[in-house]
Amino acid sequence: MKMKGPIQKIALGTVTFGREIDRLQSFRVMDEAAIRGILFFDTAEAYGQGASETIIGSWLQAHPSMKQQVTIASKLLPPYSSASFKQRVEACLRRLKRSYIDLLFFHSWDPSVLNPDVLIRAEALIQQGVVKAFGVSNFNAAQLTSLLEVQQRYRLSPVAAVQNNHNLAVSDLDVSLLSLCRKHQVRVITYSPLGAGFLTGKHTRRIEQGSRFDRMPAHRDIYFTKESLESLQRLSTAAGGQKDLQVQWALAWALHHPDVDLVLVGARSVEHLQQAVDAALFDDPDFLQRLRPFK
Repeated sequence: MKMKGPIQKIALGTVTFGREIDRLQSFRVMDEAAIRGILFFDTAEAYGQGASETIIGSWLQAHPSMKQQVTIASKLLPPYSSASFKQRVEACLRRLKRSYIDLLFFHSWDPSVLNPDVLIRAEALIQQGVVKAFGVSNFNAAQLTSLLEVQQRYRLSPVAAVQNNHNLAVSDLDVSLLSLCRKHQVRVITYSPLGAGFLTGKHTRRIEQGSRFDRMPAHRDIYFTKESLESLQRLSTAAGGQKDLQVQWALAWALHHPDVDLVLVGARSVEHLQQAVDAALFDDPDFLQRLRPFK
């Protein structure tokens, strides 16, 4: 699998669109991403209950020359049903104002993803050019293996990418999953390089109002663990308490992982994209390995 340089690994995560930032600010972020050559936009039907896809669609409509340049990935939540699968994809396309989706993810594991009828319906969309490829998000190695086996049994197009949470504090990439992806040439895409803000250190005293930890309390159970807090402490100590360095090094660690093809950077402002670019230019692999060894 050909690895990309750190800057080329930056992709735009749009979970903030329509939820944390409005349409105008989302347009500013996408404008800046396009200027910087960040042309992979990741969204989902669940983001803002479709608002993220709708905003991206409006931006593409306002920038017709970008429709073919930007790669769009979206996701469908379980359960997966052959009866509604095509209709849900068509709803995504209407919101995106596009005739196809480059990469469509099964958003999370559910036994229904192994239903041959669902997978055959998904394959039909590939044959029709409505979806270019399918991926999986939040799957472990055993779950991905079971899906690949069903796809092979029915001679269907295999999973093209896996998208999992991965950062200095919490990682859903393990040796078995990475090995499986290499074996089957599955691209590795990661999200939440700052741990939903955890690695900035802004939640150590209290949960910041309006933040993702405030909006989605389940994040607290994931991140406020002994191991994660120790990772945060190592990062904070190395940065000497300088928050800008904390952010840069946390992003750099995610972007420099040798087995990762793309890193989704969620942005509420153009400054967040600049942070990611600065982090990609940071080049001290020994230091990053000391923060947390790459698997």
